[in-house]
Amino acid sequence: MIAPMSSETEPLPEHMWRSLAERASDGLFVTDTDFRLQWVSPSGQAMLGYTLEQLVGHRISEFFFDPPAELARLPLQREAILGGKATTTVRAFRTGDGERRTVEVVATDLGNGLVLGMARDVTARVDAEARLARSEASFRALIENTPDGVVVHHEGTTVYANAAMARLLGYDDVDQMIGVPVIDHVHPDDHARVAQRVSRLHAGEAAVPFTEERLVRTDGAIVTASIGGLRIEFGGRPCVVAIARDVSEQRRLQARLLEADRLVALGTLSAGIAHEVNNPLTYVMLHQESIAAALDRLRALVGPEAQALIDRIAQNVAIAQDGAERVRHIVRDLKIFSRVEDDLRSPVDVRIAIRRALVIAGHELRDRVTVETDLAEVPKVSASDGRLTQVFLNLIVNAAHAVAEHDPARQRLAIRAWAEDGMVKVSVRDTGVGIASEHLPRLFEPFFTTKPVGEGCGLGLAVVHGIVTSLGGTIDVASELGDGTTFTVALPSV
Repeated sequence: MIAPMSSETEPLPEHMWRSLAERASDGLFVTDTDFRLQWVSPSGQAMLGYTLEQLVGHRISEFFFDPPAELARLPLQREAILGGKATTTVRAFRTGDGERRTVEVVATDLGNGLVLGMARDVTARVDAEARLARSEASFRALIENTPDGVVVHHEGTTVYANAAMARLLGYDDVDQMIGVPVIDHVHPDDHARVAQRVSRLHAGEAAVPFTEERLVRTDGAIVTASIGGLRIEFGGRPCVVAIARDVSEQRRLQARLLEADRLVALGTLSAGIAHEVNNPLTYVMLHQESIAAALDRLRALVGPEAQALIDRIAQNVAIAQDGAERVRHIVRDLKIFSRVEDDLRSPVDVRIAIRRALVIAGHELRDRVTVETDLAEVPKVSASDGRLTQVFLNLIVNAAHAVAEHDPARQRLAIRAWAEDGMVKVSVRDTGVGIASEHLPRLFEPFFTTKPVGEGCGLGLAVVHGIVTSLGGTIDVASELGDGTTFTVALPSV
């Protein structure tokens, strides 16, 4: 065990102090009170790139990188040091080979007219800090001039925001946002989804894709924004940067396109819907006549034959009820499809939306193609029931129209649903004429269509793309002329 030192402990001999000084990694400089070098340790000589003979006798300021400028910036603090105060300064030195070296120097009075300087090379650290400062300055200049809103937050608290974000959220000044929790600007119904995206970044993901979120302005108004996020280093600490673009006007335009597309789809399918409604109504009308005739006969009959007529009436009533039930189901599906919704989302089973779309499109499919389905049990997705039905209805009708020949024995429409990597995927494949490669990049543009004039306005796929992306999903297409087309929709599961 090492015993504590007492006040009577003998000081270390000079040769031991020199041995320690010569082995120290930091440079040691001994000067007189005018800061003329008297002795420099080997590490100090190596730091400055001069021999001991080249250093001794010269004032330390002679080795500054730009002596006049350096002394003007920070004079030598002789009075403070000789007054018993240790001083710490960071100086730029010129080495023997002309390089600039940044050194942190701690100076203290040794007594007997001598001053000790302990120097550490901090060139790498200072350069790194300068690069970081330049990087942050460039970052600030970039985001200050971007039209998109940008906010940087550390552990959920705003540490930086640009003017565009302040305007988007209704602040008069950017400084009003600093220190405010970012979750305060998020619509309460979106809190859980936003928290889950931020947790993915904290868990190691470099970025999360853009998706639509609702933001709350200072005046209480709701703004729909497309927001993406990524991890960055800001102010020397890990932060998250969120980039927001106001898409409220785009959503209003999209809503108008959706309404227009509904009218187009309803017009296209009106004959099929009339056909589906007329069949069960015919059942009802025919059997109502049978019931009336049977009742007329019943009034004139007595005996056992009356029981047979009653049984026949019961059978006819059952058939009529079945037809009426079919009418009820068709009307229900039509109401769900055509209802104007405010994008109210809830957990939806894609298989129900697919089956409903197949019922509505039944007249378009009959005598054209054979429908094959492979609908595995999948997780639900967060979506609007009616809009999801519209997605699959548009894809199914497009597939039916892509078939050149009405030949169910040869033509196929295959619909498959499965779960993969946290996504619910649905593919709609037809054996139709296919799409030319030069048309594929424009397929989801509004009003672009490959159909003949009068057979389509080019809104269907644009609407499908808008709905799917607003749900945080993707839609891809693969096609070759003469070899059919496959659309694949992928939506996040809940």
